[in-house]
Amino acid sequence: MIKLPPYSPELNSIEQVWSWMRQQHLANQVFENYDEIVDKVCSA
Repeated sequence: MIKLPPYSPELNSIEQVWSWMRQQHLANQVFENYDEIVDKVCSA
């Protein structure tokens, strides 16, 4: 087991996925409601 520093998003693989999704699929958009956000994230 490797102990991670308290804040290390570059070492957390899911943070890299969210960063990519924000840059590629979710940037500069306005969503009407929560369901629209979920649909967009699922299609990405």
